[in-house]
Amino acid sequence: MKEGINYSYDPVNPVSQLVGGRELTADDVLWNLNMHMNDSRAHPGAYIYLFFPWMHGIYGEKVGPNELSFTFPIAQLLNAVMFLCDGTQIFPPEIDLEYKAESTTDWQASVGAGPFMIDDYVPSNMVSVKRNPNYWGTNPVGPGKGDRLPYLDKIKYLIIQDVSTQQAAFRSGKLAQLGALSIEDKNMMVRGNPEIKQAVGGLMAQPLLGMRTDRPGTPYADVRVRRAMFMATDFNEINEGLYQGLGQIHTWPYWYQKGYEDLYLSLDDPDCPAEVKELFVYDPEKAKELLAEAGYPGGFKGEVLMTETSVDYYSIIKDQWSKVGIELEFNIQEFGAYWGILNSYSYEDMVVANIPPPSSWPEVAGYTGVTSSNFSKINEPEINAGTDQMLKTAITDLNAAMRETRELMKKLLPGAWVIPTPRYPTYTLWWSWLKNYSGENSVGWLAFNWPTWVWVDQGMKDAMGH
Repeated sequence: MKEGINYSYDPVNPVSQLVGGRELTADDVLWNLNMHMNDSRAHPGAYIYLFFPWMHGIYGEKVGPNELSFTFPIAQLLNAVMFLCDGTQIFPPEIDLEYKAESTTDWQASVGAGPFMIDDYVPSNMVSVKRNPNYWGTNPVGPGKGDRLPYLDKIKYLIIQDVSTQQAAFRSGKLAQLGALSIEDKNMMVRGNPEIKQAVGGLMAQPLLGMRTDRPGTPYADVRVRRAMFMATDFNEINEGLYQGLGQIHTWPYWYQKGYEDLYLSLDDPDCPAEVKELFVYDPEKAKELLAEAGYPGGFKGEVLMTETSVDYYSIIKDQWSKVGIELEFNIQEFGAYWGILNSYSYEDMVVANIPPPSSWPEVAGYTGVTSSNFSKINEPEINAGTDQMLKTAITDLNAAMRETRELMKKLLPGAWVIPTPRYPTYTLWWSWLKNYSGENSVGWLAFNWPTWVWVDQGMKDAMGH
């Protein structure tokens, strides 16, 4: 591991003073990774233990001053690399010893080695961070090469649920950057204002709809019902009405993404099975026939767990499905309660949830195993075996493993396990006084760390009245 990485040091935070800004060591990393795999305590830092029981009993060892060694089952090697390298947060073990569960639940007990430190937090309102004076990183390129990072002294992240309020805050200069805008909202915001910069962002989507397919005797355990739910959904009407026809419709378990072309089974591919293509053709009469064959000639009632942000989209689904006799009731929860129910599989019927991006492949979370992304509880022996083989292939040949995954989709998708949602392009806006920024959202995989490299031209900002 890299030498010269120190923990943050905040002279007004007693937890930070306990650590003293010391160097991060291999022993720290070893303790953290072993803890994540084997800590049975129910706290947010233990999600790997909760969701990946195959890791239980695996302990690494220190084999050199800055070297660790872990031994994993060959079929799980790539999953282990992703979970432990990208899915864990390293913090000083002495904080856990002193503060127990609060080390992962109390923001004031948070000490890491990143460019910023949490300064204040108001639930559902804002998070404020300040510059870590003990940060080890420097600017690697450009005119500022060698500069000690970060440039900014403080950042405030505003938690604003209402879209119109977000946009008003940006227009007034209260926000320096605003992402995830639709093409309509982007065009409205930049019209007549040359000081607003823009860039194409990532693809976004509403959470997908899963169901408890593992409960015998329920509608969701019958593939005919699941296929009927697909055919009762007018994906094209939704795509045209909400996203100007720009969205991808077939988005589960992967959507089309550059660099992962070999992974994606397109509906337009000649070898895409007809029974897969049929799912995306709006056919309410065929849906009624399938429901009748499955023993639900008049349809059925079902409950969907969601948060308030999903209500508008799924009101469209509710209306479409009512035409074939499927009556939806929304179980609307605040995010904390929703997250707890999702992760404990406590929902009885249906749930809306997100899936990891194609860039998380070959991590498999959406259609096999016990994870929060397999929210339809899929457990098909043929799919499980094919996935295990793919993971072995991926160790030496990622492209071949992508092709194996694509073939596996021909067996998985006819099961209609998850109702996808169109994935549409979004846009990022920022004011011209935000410098060294080009619209990035994440430098690396899901890091969201772009503020590390940017600064504010205060003179320009003041001159613009912000």
